[in-house]
Amino acid sequence: MLRLCRSVTGVALLTALAVGCGSSGGDSLALRFVAFDGLALMQQDSVRENSADVDVVQDICSITNGVPQFEPFTQTTINATFVNEGAADIHLEHYTVDSGKQSGLGVRDRTVSGNIPGGRCAGGTAHCAVDADCVSTTPGEVITCEHSDTTIRALLLYDFDDKAHVDPAVADQGTNVTITFYGKDDANNQRKVSTRYVVTFADFDNCASSGGTGGA
Repeated sequence: MLRLCRSVTGVALLTALAVGCGSSGGDSLALRFVAFDGLALMQQDSVRENSADVDVVQDICSITNGVPQFEPFTQTTINATFVNEGAADIHLEHYTVDSGKQSGLGVRDRTVSGNIPGGRCAGGTAHCAVDADCVSTTPGEVITCEHSDTTIRALLLYDFDDKAHVDPAVADQGTNVTITFYGKDDANNQRKVSTRYVVTFADFDNCASSGGTGGA
């Protein structure tokens, strides 16, 4: 594996609005991406809401009695939060991680199993997309339609094979990555949403780290 330079340059973060298509309740944005985070992920790479630092070289930290001690080296995972603005539940099936041709990785297609519940009428279990879908038997009572956040944890961004094939030409600079999620709702309608992310591939020094967390 070619070694990558240790000096990490600054990254100009690119944050793009997630775009959804289709609906489970007649609206145009049923599946909405909210945010990424790295909360409670035990890993060496730092993943944040808009960007990540991904270590692609496992260095030797020290040599004791001729035995090399390697730095902690992990795959890269991330949490993703969604809201289903429609009525029917949406079941995620797979997602793609497009790191661009220059990265040497191209597009990775990964499977996922996750349920993103649609709206529910407050205080009950009836499905809804908007408040008007919630009908009360009490005259004058208004029941709201509630849409809650759903977080899918530990989605794989880069495995060890990916890290081994990152093109050194993109080291130490922000790489724009497109992540697209695909699924179907209970009515078998196709749903998807895409978002942008910035990843810095580099030879980060984790020799002083015995554990790890994905960051916030």
